[in-house]
Amino acid sequence: MIVRAAIQRRVQQQTSSLLLLCRPLLLSSSSRPSIRAYSSKSSAGSKERSFDEEFNEWLDDQEGLSVRDASHTMHTMLSSALESLYNGKFEKSINILNESLEVKTRKGLIPTDHMNDVRRDIIMARSICYTRTGKADLALSDLNSLEAEHSKDNATLDRVSWQKVEVYTENEKSEKAIAELTKLIKRNTMDKLSKIKAHRQRANLFANNQELSKSVEDATTMISLAPNIESYVFRAALYNETGQIDLALIDINKADSLGADTADFWFNRAEI
Repeated sequence: MIVRAAIQRRVQQQTSSLLLLCRPLLLSSSSRPSIRAYSSKSSAGSKERSFDEEFNEWLDDQEGLSVRDASHTMHTMLSSALESLYNGKFEKSINILNESLEVKTRKGLIPTDHMNDVRRDIIMARSICYTRTGKADLALSDLNSLEAEHSKDNATLDRVSWQKVEVYTENEKSEKAIAELTKLIKRNTMDKLSKIKAHRQRANLFANNQELSKSVEDATTMISLAPNIESYVFRAALYNETGQIDLALIDINKADSLGADTADFWFNRAEI
């Protein structure tokens, strides 16, 4: 405020002719917002604005960073926050992430795609920290905001869905986790490994809810995507649980023919 007052007093001391001389140069600057004539009317019929009002508004417009500097600052703070996150210092990470979202650009500047991406990653990281610290409501609030802002970006929507599944699962809301996995699967934008993971996770949730027929359907999809030992052993266990011993034997023998030699395989074979 002291600096602003000093600048203001100095400018006011200039003669009107000097102001008129400098005005075209100020107006032509491409690095800052346009400066209105200090003594002009802002619109037809409005009251004439004082020098103080015009000057303070112009000075406010200059506060903040360029888009490039803002992006760099936010990215640096995100890296620091992620380091804290990986080291289990979740509250510290949250504080850094909150501060990074306060970084401002000068008024009138349009954020670049890169800056928007950094902001997205900051909010995603914060939702993870909220999840780890048991703040499910705050985590979901961040995730819902990302879902709304990036409604046409499937990659971001997939990341949001995975994080929501984690939030719901950790808070024992299996029905909501299943619904989110179903939405993720229907979006059909994942690679093969991610699809298998989604079906396996949903199958586990169905099994925990004693919806074994639905769990078997997901296991069957897993096999169609990747007919490997793990998938056959998994479905064999489900068939055994539903009393379909013949089908369980077929799957466990198939796993055996593929060279199964894991503890899970031998356990389920003994159970069948």
